[in-house]
Amino acid sequence: MNNRPASTIQQLSNPFTYGKPVSDTKRFVGRKEEVQQIFSLLRASDFGSGSIVGERRSGKTSFLNYISHPDTVRQHGLDPDACLLVYLDLDMLVPTSTPSRFYEYMLRRIAARVQDQKLREQMREVGQQEKIVNYDLDELFDSVDAQGLRIALLLDEFQNVANNGNFGLDFLYGLRSLATHHGLALITSNRVSLEETGPSETMHSSPWFNIFSTTILLPFSRSDVEDMLQKYLQGTGVSFTDTEVRYVLSLAGMMPFPLQAAFGFLFEAHQVERDEDHMLAFVKERFEQVASPYFESCWHNSSEREKAALALLTLLASQHNGQPSYWKSAQLESWYMNAGGALNRLADRGLLIRSHDRYALASTSLYRWIAEELTSPAREADREEERRYESQIKASLPQQDVARIVQWLRGVDTKYRSLFARWACDPRTSEKAFDLFTSSKLPFEASGMRRGDVESGST
Repeated sequence: MNNRPASTIQQLSNPFTYGKPVSDTKRFVGRKEEVQQIFSLLRASDFGSGSIVGERRSGKTSFLNYISHPDTVRQHGLDPDACLLVYLDLDMLVPTSTPSRFYEYMLRRIAARVQDQKLREQMREVGQQEKIVNYDLDELFDSVDAQGLRIALLLDEFQNVANNGNFGLDFLYGLRSLATHHGLALITSNRVSLEETGPSETMHSSPWFNIFSTTILLPFSRSDVEDMLQKYLQGTGVSFTDTEVRYVLSLAGMMPFPLQAAFGFLFEAHQVERDEDHMLAFVKERFEQVASPYFESCWHNSSEREKAALALLTLLASQHNGQPSYWKSAQLESWYMNAGGALNRLADRGLLIRSHDRYALASTSLYRWIAEELTSPAREADREEERRYESQIKASLPQQDVARIVQWLRGVDTKYRSLFARWACDPRTSEKAFDLFTSSKLPFEASGMRRGDVESGST
């Protein structure tokens, strides 16, 4: 119970923010190893390039804001007047943007940081050209080199370039050439690795990617969380109990956005006098409203194997009242043979917690979101689609197993029938997988499946 007078507490500003990136370097927490990786590249004699990879709202922009601050640059052994870290927000690009307009934006941002007036004028002249070609840029960066400057371009949301049809391989090769032959480094940020970015198979096999070292923004550690709480609560007069902190971690997981949101709602709950149960109920209700679009985005951006692995751990958690529990990868693969390749990726994205070779869902709220998604009321399937997955099941499994699996699938929403059908069709795991499907505590029956039909094997 918080016993401070409500009139005093309500005047406090909430120190936890989740709506926009962190801009104050004093409020930046965690990511020490990742920061060190980037500055190791920039301190190297070849001034290396890097790729920042992180789930949506994992703090990529906050990370770039932090490393580009002159104080941070100085703290890591570089002169911020000689090594310019220049941030470019590629969310500003529109579908009609062209390489020339990108270069104009790039040169304008660099010129704002350059002290030499003659070099600034040269950048403005090149940037004002109707079409900016690589030869002009090569000559311009000769002048940059002559000034003893090094420039690192922080290319935030790089997929907006890679997925734009106006920016082909010639553009990428031009950037790569500038970075290879001049004091220019490229630091991209993206939701997935550069090799996975862009629609072109030619792009995926391109040597463009060879100059990049990948840094993944992993979930926070417990010490990162403790550092955040110490920094953010200092001077507020508010403190969180161990019970409250444990509850938030179980509710939100360890990625920055959900953590900031959940702790922010806990701080709000402390603004009025409530008992702890009321405060935690308030946090849960508010947090799950905000987290739902976040989870939806994470789910939408998951591969089918990742969705199946998440569904597997959700089915298992349903047998423990929704409390995520740890399972070894070998155990998980006994239910879903293809789980292994997805588990580490999901842990890197903050959707699973990884402890050695054991995995669990990252949070109770993620469990509830997936459970609701999987058990949404079943819609009628297109008959042709039904024929496809029923034929697949008949071709893959013994005849005695076909009817019960087909019947069970009729209780699953059409958008996930194919996923479960492909999962069930692996003869190495089908028997155990189907037992898991039907023994889970998720209410698939509410979607139209009658357990008596499954037990009798009727169709």
